[in-house]
Amino acid sequence: MPAAHGFFGQDGARPADMTAQARAQLERYPSATFRKATALGARAEDGRFGVTLDTGEELSAAKLVLAFGIIDILPDVPGVAERWGKTVLHCPYCHGYEFGGRKLGVLSTGSLSAHQARIIANWGPTTFFLNGHDEPGQADLEELRTGGVRIERTPVAKLEGEATGLRALQLADRRHVEIDALHVAPGARLASPIAGQLGCVLDDKPSGPLIRVDSSMMTTVPGVYAAGDTVRWAGNAMLAAAADRFGGIDVLVNNAGLVYLGAVEEGEDSEVRKLFEANVFGLAAMLRAALPGMRARGSGTVVNLSSASGLVAYPGLGYYSASKFAVEGLTEALWQEVEPLGIKVILVEPGAFRTGINARSPRAPSNPACAPAATEMLGFLESAGDTVCRGDPERAAAVLSRAVETGDAPHRLILGSDAYAGVTGKLDAMGAEYAQWKAVSESTDFPA
Repeated sequence: MPAAHGFFGQDGARPADMTAQARAQLERYPSATFRKATALGARAEDGRFGVTLDTGEELSAAKLVLAFGIIDILPDVPGVAERWGKTVLHCPYCHGYEFGGRKLGVLSTGSLSAHQARIIANWGPTTFFLNGHDEPGQADLEELRTGGVRIERTPVAKLEGEATGLRALQLADRRHVEIDALHVAPGARLASPIAGQLGCVLDDKPSGPLIRVDSSMMTTVPGVYAAGDTVRWAGNAMLAAAADRFGGIDVLVNNAGLVYLGAVEEGEDSEVRKLFEANVFGLAAMLRAALPGMRARGSGTVVNLSSASGLVAYPGLGYYSASKFAVEGLTEALWQEVEPLGIKVILVEPGAFRTGINARSPRAPSNPACAPAATEMLGFLESAGDTVCRGDPERAAAVLSRAVETGDAPHRLILGSDAYAGVTGKLDAMGAEYAQWKAVSESTDFPA
């Protein structure tokens, strides 16, 4: 790996130097000792844990921390393995920033690779190598074209270049495509069988298994803890470093989000899943990462960005609304759980703001026969552009900043006159309809 990036206090550092520094710091503690050995197995015995090393040594401990990491499962393409972490890279946010502006490639490993190609295109001219995998969906193809991504459908035969350098990819038809760095999203497996030997529950994830832990990082086996990539792949080191550098994470703002345009019937499964990964599962993952520290300190603020569409759905925005409805329910439960512990939770419901997000969002293949109302709504949004949006992002940011600084904010904070009118209008209509059918609703109870 050339250097680490996006890591508080370690940006640009060589991973080997980071490891050496961490070891030197640990060696200052008299209670810490190192063994140059491999742990072959572990077992529970008489309320303690026994660990067998490949040196033949047997260790005993009251508690265990499993931090053996993961092993990447790389595509079986000649030249990939020896260049991994050097010119074959995973994520430009973490490493490989040095290749920005040069000729980049993305090697498909599954349905999420098209999304990776769209991201990598922000760093330089990008070629997306399908390498025998399925053709991207229509919405993906449109976004790839918009981002200037070239799609190569011929399988890759091998990588070429001196030593760990990369010059080109040779295709099965013997053509060569010049590439300076290749991005790959690998699968992964745990680097040791010890978690299974101890009976720890593993959760199957899209890229491989992870050890299940609670908020204290204890596994399902009392006394056995896990940390690092064995429990969470994305962002674990960065969160830990940020908490250490600044004395804890005081405010978590979950603002990342995607929009997917199209009628419900038109939706593509891969796009819908990406939407929920970002808007719901990504948000939940950040909550699980930040809340233990806030809970331990008895303070903190969580700001979850929902939308007026999380309360009011419109044709053509059904999947987006569904993801924001999920954020509404999750956040309402969250504040009941953590506010007694000293953690403030704010659910923000903005209307239409001038961010240009609709113009950048994927759209499902259009079929006017599915839902004329959706076609009409999306046509209006496309032609109107940002002119229909009354919200000023800078004013919204100022309101949120004051709310966090003063602590004076409601559970639900509506932003924008359009959002206020839409939400309150729906609530009035719902109240009237519920009242009209009150007798029917109550008639399903057991007799008093």
